[in-house]
Amino acid sequence: TAGGDLTLTNTAGTATIQGASGIVAAQSGGAKTGTITINTAGTTTGSAGDGIRATSDSSGTIAVTAVAVTGTGGNGVFADTTGGGAINVATSGAVSGTNGFGINATSAGGNGNVKVDATGTVAGSTTGINATAVGTGTVIVTATKAVTGTAGNGINATTANGQIDVTAGELV
Repeated sequence: TAGGDLTLTNTAGTATIQGASGIVAAQSGGAKTGTITINTAGTTTGSAGDGIRATSDSSGTIAVTAVAVTGTGGNGVFADTTGGGAINVATSGAVSGTNGFGINATSAGGNGNVKVDATGTVAGSTTGINATAVGTGTVIVTATKAVTGTAGNGINATTANGQIDVTAGELV
């Protein structure tokens, strides 16, 4: 969209979303305050890219709530804003990125907070969970199952000047 809100909801628990990239939602231009909200109840798979990709250049929030997500050619969940908006990613099933991050949540260009809450396993070919706030935003990561980064960290949490809180329930 060009500055407005964008919402995608799939409430059918057995429904599968699949494509080269499972879901792609991008917000740019316009009023610079638009939000992206993605809610899925089934499995989401990107067969040649990211499972879920949400990008924005606005100060609006990116919120992703998903069950099982796989990015076969990329990241499991990729949420990135260059407008300083907040990012909230919550997953309840297995998430994997076979050519990237399991979950990447990055807020740059302002002071947006970043929160990742993963209650299922998370695996990435690089890093399992990457949560970054480039301003004074707070970074909170909660992972209750195993988080694996094949070539990097299990969990990478960084902020320029904000607080960091990481809680891991199992092997990282």
